[in-house]
Amino acid sequence: MPPDIASRIARITALLQAEFRASGATLADALPQCRRRLPRRLRTEADFLAEIEPLAAHPRLARQLDLVRADTASTALLTHLQTLSRGRRRMDLVLSVLGSVAFGLLAMLVLLVLVLRWRGDV
Repeated sequence: MPPDIASRIARITALLQAEFRASGATLADALPQCRRRLPRRLRTEADFLAEIEPLAAHPRLARQLDLVRADTASTALLTHLQTLSRGRRRMDLVLSVLGSVAFGLLAMLVLLVLVLRWRGDV
């Protein structure tokens, strides 16, 4: 396997450890901890890369790997993981909670007005 793909797999593992706090020295060890946080299409690509990672150490088996698919899979995972940031995820969580609270308050206000109208107070 070319060192480019091996270095990309190592970089993907490092990004998973940094962004999702996954532990494990290899991609196969780090992947189960952050599997649900990846999009479905990228999960299959990550599984493929985890499968070929140990085969890359063997010189004869490395020649049999699909390098084109490995390159596209690693490129897709790297671009996705590099666009993530903890600050953005935290801000999205805060905005989601605030949106839920605002919707609940609005629903409660509408329900209050309907009850008061039904009783004839408004």
